[in-house]
Amino acid sequence: MSRNNKIILGVVAGVLLACLCLAVGGLFAYNQIAGLVSSLVTSEDPAAAAAAGQSMLDYTLPPGYAEQASFNIAFMKMVMAGEGTLESGSIRPVIFLVEIRPEANMEEEELRRQMQLGLRRSLSWQNLDMELVEQSTMTLRGREVSLLHYEGTDGEGNRFKQIISGLFPGKNGLIMLWILGPEQGWDQAEIDGFLQSIR
Repeated sequence: MSRNNKIILGVVAGVLLACLCLAVGGLFAYNQIAGLVSSLVTSEDPAAAAAAGQSMLDYTLPPGYAEQASFNIAFMKMVMAGEGTLESGSIRPVIFLVEIRPEANMEEEELRRQMQLGLRRSLSWQNLDMELVEQSTMTLRGREVSLLHYEGTDGEGNRFKQIISGLFPGKNGLIMLWILGPEQGWDQAEIDGFLQSIR
C-alpha cells in the first residue's frame, strides 16, 4: 500500500471513529467501535461508491478522478474520490463527500472539529498539523457556504493543503465537503471547477 493510500485510509478511519464516538458517547469501548467501523461500513467497490456519491449530490469530478470507496454508518455516509485507484496512489487531492442525516442533530462547528480531531489522531505518526489560513464563501445548492482553507507540514517536511466546507443541503441530508492533499499536486482551479459543478 502506498504512503498516500495509508494517509487516505487513516484519515477516513479517524474521522468515522471520531464521529461515531461523538454520536454514541461512552456506550462502547474504543476497540469495539473500531472493529465495527472496519468490518461493516467500508466498501472499496467503485460502482457502489459512485452510486452513493450521486445519491448525495449531483457533481462532476475533475478529469482522471473517480469515486473509490464509500462508508456508511447509521447517521453518516462518506464517499472518497481521487485519481486512479486505491492501489495506484496519487499526489492529487482526495475529495470526501460527507452526508449527515437529519436525525444526527450535529452542529457544523462540532462536525468540523471532529473531522480535524480524526485527522490528527489518524495521522499522528506523521506529525501533520494544519492551520487555518483563509476563509472564503460560495453558493452551493442555493446556500451561502463557508470554505475554510488550511495548510500544514508533516514530519517529513511535506506541505499539505485542506479545504473543509460548511454544511449545505444535499438530496437526503446535510453535506460537508472535505478536500485534502499534498501541496505539489494541488490545482486550485481544478478544485474550484469541481465545487462549481455541484448542483
